[in-house]
Order: sequence, then structure tokens, then C-alpha cells
Amino acid sequence: MVRFVQNKGWSAMHSETLDPRSQKNGDFKEAFNFGEFVGGKAQQPLPKELVTQEPEISNFAGKCRDLCKQLLELFALGLKIDSHEGGQAWFARHHEATRGASGSILRFLHYPASASHEVGAYDPDDVRAGAHSDYGKLLRSSCLVLANGKND
Repeated sequence: MVRFVQNKGWSAMHSETLDPRSQKNGDFKEAFNFGEFVGGKAQQPLPKELVTQEPEISNFAGKCRDLCKQLLELFALGLKIDSHEGGQAWFARHHEATRGASGSILRFLHYPASASHEVGAYDPDDVRAGAHSDYGKLLRSSCLVLANGKND
């Protein structure tokens, strides 16, 4: 099992608490976080169940990165950044892979059914994801559309 280190790896059921002031238990979810892929390879150990799927996961991460670049270009266009300042490429330029690691994380989340036997008894005080500010929502939602095959 690959453990959670530096925001990479597996995050166990109830190990994260997004709203500690209001929650009795940690969030009723588990996750696997991937750091950036280099040359199609994860820069962290993968669980044996995911090793054979590494090319597909890397491809998906690349599609998310490409989508992010397009969104950043649209933000710059919408903000009318002067061409002398970088214009449409202003935001995207600051997120290029050639500038080094971005710290981006691809996150697979698993929210079991509340009556799930796979995780044991469900506590009525369990919260799937406590109150929090949802950074990255636009990109994450767009990537979910890609994952569901509704967009090429």
C-alpha cells in the first residue's frame, strides 16, 4: 500500500477533515493523489493495482494540463491583458512544464455508498466532504467531463 507523503499517495477513509470545527469524524472518503508525470511516468510509487494503468492515467493528467492551459488563455483574453505584458499567454506561460514542477496534483476520490459494507459500519455523524472553499473547481469539473468520455 502506498501511503500519503507530501500530498501524494493514498489517503485513508476518515483521514482528512475538511471542517474540523463542525465534524465529529474525518471525511467519509478516501483518495489517491498523483504528483506530476514526467515522460509518462509517475514520480512516486504506485500501488500494484494502478501500475498497468499508468499510461492511461498519465494521458488523462496530460489532458487536464492541456485543458488548464486553454482555460488560462481564456482568462487572460477575458481580462484583456496587454500584448506587451504577455497577452493571451500571460497565465499559461507561468504554468509551463519547462519552468519546473508546478506542484499540481491529480486526485482520484472514492466516496463509498453510505450503506457500503466495503468500509464497515456507516456512522450517522459521517460527512462525505466537510465545508471548505473549493479551489480548483472549474478545472476539476472540466476534467470529470473528460473522464466520463463526454468530450475528446
